[in-house]
Amino acid sequence: MGCKKVSKKLNTFKNLFKLSRGQINKTDKINEQVKEIDVSLLNTTIELSALIDNLSRFKTPNEWASITYYEKNNSIGTFTSNENIIIVDGSTGPSLRSRFCIGYFGDKLNKQQEFKKARSLIRAGVKFFYDGNDVFVTNNSATDLFVHPLGLNKYNNRTDNTVYRVISKKTFLIFNKSIFQRQLLDHLQESDEAAGELYNSCIIRMSFTNGWGFKRSINDITAIPCWLEIKLHIPIGILESVLGPSIKPPALGHRKYASINPSNCHKSHYYY
Repeated sequence: MGCKKVSKKLNTFKNLFKLSRGQINKTDKINEQVKEIDVSLLNTTIELSALIDNLSRFKTPNEWASITYYEKNNSIGTFTSNENIIIVDGSTGPSLRSRFCIGYFGDKLNKQQEFKKARSLIRAGVKFFYDGNDVFVTNNSATDLFVHPLGLNKYNNRTDNTVYRVISKKTFLIFNKSIFQRQLLDHLQESDEAAGELYNSCIIRMSFTNGWGFKRSINDITAIPCWLEIKLHIPIGILESVLGPSIKPPALGHRKYASINPSNCHKSHYYY
């Protein structure tokens, strides 16, 4: 088989992952072409026809993300939205379709001084931006933001659980669709544990003011007064369609973290 034909068939397979909800029902012809791909060319043992069937049944979730606000290990509230831009701030006003107001929870918030001080620094909070492929976070607060993007750590050959410092007014890429697709193909021929790690890459945790990890005074994010967990429903839905609903989210506080090195952010092309 010529190189041009091989490249064309491989590109056809990759295009499956780029289909929008409106296109997903028009893939019969593509499905037939993909089934003809020589599995050995992909260096994998997966059954392509089963994979294609699962993907063709995938329906885009109504909301692309849900965001949960925590105070240490206590879940205060969860916000879901399908808006491309979502603001999370310390306002006491009611939450809107594109704005999650932490101060609105009132009596559910911890009244101890440690928590009050941390919340006072959230102010304008953070802005999440989803462009249909990638997800970015901008730190609009009056303090540092600390972020753990597992999928990007793996791609950059960093320690899996490296935590990044994002200073005020800076923007950081927390999820990249192309990297996720590449990692999904890799994980399909690995263990269930590897698949679980891929699920973890769709759940990003970030904290205000305090970092955590190896050689830090705080070992785990569940010991931090104010932090967020953002769950990305579209890649999670793809994982469950391909790998089955047995894929489980990580237990709260189950991860171990590497040390925080601010220089990691400045050297990374994911930092703006």
